Amino acid sequence: MINRRRRVDAARTLTAVVLALGLANCGEEENLAPEPDPVAPSTLHYDAGNLSAPSLAAGAYEAGARFTSMQIGNRVGRELTEVQYYIYTPAEVCSVKVYGPSSAGEPGAPLYAADVTDDVQDHQWNTHALAQPVTLTSTDLWICLEFSNAVGQPTVGCDPGPAVEDGDWLYSSADGQWRPLSDRFPAVSINWNIRGIVE
Repeated sequence: MINRRRRVDAARTLTAVVLALGLANCGEEENLAPEPDPVAPSTLHYDAGNLSAPSLAAGAYEAGARFTSMQIGNRVGRELTEVQYYIYTPAEVCSVKVYGPSSAGEPGAPLYAADVTDDVQDHQWNTHALAQPVTLTSTDLWICLEFSNAVGQPTVGCDPGPAVEDGDWLYSSADGQWRPLSDRFPAVSINWNIRGIVE
């Protein structure tokens, strides 16, 4: 009789453990994060939102962000379809430009260009849909804003920083060089509000 009770108790205990494990496994499956959608849009950017915009002297400039093969990662073969950028004060002339790679620390061949002067809205994010999307490869991609002003003013928005590598490139017509903004002005450490939407 005692052996029979022990067998019944053991069976009940085993059943309880199995049920508990089963429920635990179900809970874990339900709480697992879904796999990322391989075709969902994603964003190439370094900035952390808008804070302000650095004021630059009168002249012609290009503010840019370079995305290396590491940043592009598994996006190879997908397309850059939109460029988002924050404008503080509209420039007299403004264009969205996309370049390929170069080994000289500056953009390579132009892949896309569009004049957006008449489309720009001040103190807000602007979006430009590329007329011809650019296919991403495993090489560098530069996303830039070209602009010029007859007077000094803040134009392209930036985050609070600190600057990260490739997030604050600036071409100036004054010296004809591409250099990080933080090299030009060591006291300024920001990243441009320039983003690429990839689909």
